Amino acid sequence: MLRCRVLSRKDLITYMIGVIPPPTNPFNRNRLASPAPIVGSELAGRKFVNGLVKFLPESSVSLFVPDSHAKDFETEVHIARRCSKGGFSSVSVQGYSALPRVLASENTITFHETSGPEFHRLAYLRAQFAQRPFPITCVTYGLSQQYLLWEVFTRLFFTPTLGCDSILCTSHATREALRKIIAQISEGLRQAGMVEARAAFRLDVLPLGVDTDIYCPGDRQMARRLLGLPAGSTIILQFGRVDPSTKSDPAPLLRAFREVASKHGEKVMLVIAGEMLGDHLAAYVRRTAHALGIAHLVELRASPSTTEGPLYYSAADIFVSLSDTVQESYGLAPVEAMASGLPVVVSDWDGYRDTVVHGETGFLVNTCWGECDEEVCLYAPLLPWDECHLRLSQSVAVDLEALVKYLEFLVGNPLERKAMGERARKHVEANLSWKQVIRKYYNLWLELSEASLSISDSTRSCGCLDRPRYFETFSQYATEKVEGGDKLALTPAGTLVCRRKEQLIPYGAMNHTLSQKILIVILNYVRLTRLIKYSPSVQEICEKMHSRYGVSKHAALANVMWLIKQGFLARAAK
Repeated sequence: MLRCRVLSRKDLITYMIGVIPPPTNPFNRNRLASPAPIVGSELAGRKFVNGLVKFLPESSVSLFVPDSHAKDFETEVHIARRCSKGGFSSVSVQGYSALPRVLASENTITFHETSGPEFHRLAYLRAQFAQRPFPITCVTYGLSQQYLLWEVFTRLFFTPTLGCDSILCTSHATREALRKIIAQISEGLRQAGMVEARAAFRLDVLPLGVDTDIYCPGDRQMARRLLGLPAGSTIILQFGRVDPSTKSDPAPLLRAFREVASKHGEKVMLVIAGEMLGDHLAAYVRRTAHALGIAHLVELRASPSTTEGPLYYSAADIFVSLSDTVQESYGLAPVEAMASGLPVVVSDWDGYRDTVVHGETGFLVNTCWGECDEEVCLYAPLLPWDECHLRLSQSVAVDLEALVKYLEFLVGNPLERKAMGERARKHVEANLSWKQVIRKYYNLWLELSEASLSISDSTRSCGCLDRPRYFETFSQYATEKVEGGDKLALTPAGTLVCRRKEQLIPYGAMNHTLSQKILIVILNYVRLTRLIKYSPSVQEICEKMHSRYGVSKHAALANVMWLIKQGFLARAAK
């Protein structure tokens, strides 16, 4: 039966957007200041959650996290709300155990997964608990690692999805790549003789955003003093990961900079600041700069903290990034640089093409690539993924002549450089600030939610391969099975607990499964029945805990088993 109901804006204020956030707390301030390496997708997911709860125009946001992490998330959200100039008023934190209750209601606009194109978790929740179809969305990051073909993308075909679901691609080139991957896997499954694969979801394009309050034009001379950079040089900055496998090869940039330096001499400096995975990369950059005779004009800053990023942008005059790896899916650094009022010179590659307006906010440098990947593809299942990506990126070329031309133009024209930086800032504010990006997400979620109202939910009848059956599968490992008819007896240790002479001390991570109250009630019940020389059964106790305290029978049995495990209860001899 199809159901259709128009949702008004007034109605939607009470409706909820559910989010599965990244593993680490997106509001943890100490984490942001840490110099430790941060996975790009995790950082992007955390920034997205921050932007969402600050700028969502209507409705409420619920972050669903493991029950054991909920308290930590709640504390950080509370601190963030107090420190924020606005926003955060609609966000709540709930443990996974709340999902059945939440999804049983009908006030869900959408559920969003921040970790990548992994529909299976959210589709599983919808199939198990939802009372009506609602959209699920997730976002793409890197698509190129070989293991994703089997572990993520093939799984999409066996996940019960609907036409209102969407994978949100961060660029048009990424969407086309994902479209090709899906077609390739579909053909592979067909050739393998499997049943016709279904993939009902949409592919939409939405960018990532930037916090324009953090990334904004700053005091250049102050930033240079703080960073120890020369006051009089024209500084060309590359900020971000320095890795020829996952970002870009620094050698072409160094060669282009040599040409710029040959005309402008000591007036220019190249600052390369970013995470370097291994000392060999820093040594390679220094060795190459020395061989090119420009070592005195190249400043290398390895692994600055993420909080130093705005300072480096403020200190610079020009930003450059020559991404040439298929691992790149969007590219936040050029957007951060433009928000900071810098003109950018970047490779015409994937997401850079969507965010930089050539000739207005910066320049796109042409790239070319030849089809020489036969051996890489053939041995990809056996090779380390970073080696595969290095071999691929080394076959992608950036137009060095054009790169030199654009850099020389910006170095030699400070007024145009300033005007281009101002246009870049306005472009980001109008299109790529988190405020604007979250509004785009919200409008798409409303569109998908409206579409879901006319969809007949056929997913509830689908079997779910994600749900394990632990006891059914592994019960033979134990000597015996505990049956519902087994009688229970109080042990001397259990008697001490009832007399408050001994404590129950479960592991903290078990608090969402074990209840001190229920544990004590069970022990006291068994103690009382002993007075009338009666031994209650496992089934009887579980049913009483369910009827009197609303504890599910499985949860009640988990409490009984823990008491047996710790020696407070014992099964009576049969």
